[in-house]
Amino acid sequence: MSDFTCAIQCGSIGERCGIYTYSQRLEEYLNKNNVNAYMFESKIRRGWKKPDLVSIQYEPGMCPPQRLSQLLQMYKKYPCIVTVHHTGIIPRFYDKVDGIIFHDETQIFKDPTHGDPWDHVVIPHPALVYPEKDQKKLRKKYGIPIDKKVIGTSGFIAGTGKHIPEVVSELASKLNDDEFLYLITSFWKGGDFGFKEVTEKRLEKLGKLDQVKMDTEFVPAKVLNEKMQCCDFMFSWNDSVDRGSNSGAAMDMLGAHRRIIVKNVPHYNTPMQISGVLKGRLPFNEFVDDALNAFRTEDLSMKIDIEQYSWDNKIKDMIKYFEEFI
Repeated sequence: MSDFTCAIQCGSIGERCGIYTYSQRLEEYLNKNNVNAYMFESKIRRGWKKPDLVSIQYEPGMCPPQRLSQLLQMYKKYPCIVTVHHTGIIPRFYDKVDGIIFHDETQIFKDPTHGDPWDHVVIPHPALVYPEKDQKKLRKKYGIPIDKKVIGTSGFIAGTGKHIPEVVSELASKLNDDEFLYLITSFWKGGDFGFKEVTEKRLEKLGKLDQVKMDTEFVPAKVLNEKMQCCDFMFSWNDSVDRGSNSGAAMDMLGAHRRIIVKNVPHYNTPMQISGVLKGRLPFNEFVDDALNAFRTEDLSMKIDIEQYSWDNKIKDMIKYFEEFI
């Protein structure tokens, strides 16, 4: 079917945050598939084409209960589909929204008052997948040693509970001479909370500055993917232990055709279902040991079947669900 209009509500337009990144990709891939999609923050402007449905991006920090209630009231004449980036208070709204997109089964809570969501679908957080490129050329392009094994991570430097200074100093202190750490960690919308300076001071004290590179600029998706392809292996760790959210950063690492290790918690449930993805223990020092052990002993050339989770494929599932309400 396609050929309908979808208004994408995002409360963080223009900010450096995962919800805005997701909304941008949603808009791009809907438009690529004959859906007229556009983003708005609060109000749909006069002159814009009236939507056939509204896709609300929900995250409790930027959309408290009163805000979500207001949006549902404002756009009640249209089907409203909520994408749950973090569960928060969504169970209270099970009977007030037309449909819900969860990224993982672990996000679905039975509410004592409202029960189960009456209409929902589970669509894993898509990965942004680009073709694999020549690694040596990419390393020369981004200033990464071509004669060392490279372990890396990506995502915002702060705001996601990664504890970059602690994890990085723990890992760097255990690097062998032929190993290198690449941090593709851009500043968050709230800055970096001083993490870059603290991390660099710890690395200097360890005498490991020459074995680590930290890129903190916010770059286009294609550049991010190229930087991740400079790595031989990648890790994703933060202090989230709840069932409310699912990692998009880890999925994008897989979109760079690299094996990864993630913290063994619900936040990473989607990537953990993919063959070849490794699981690490919860305490950051033990996770670092698990990551380095995998980096040194696992078959890093193993190919990950990530295409099925790509935006090109998952957008079809989203469109199919949207069409049920038109």
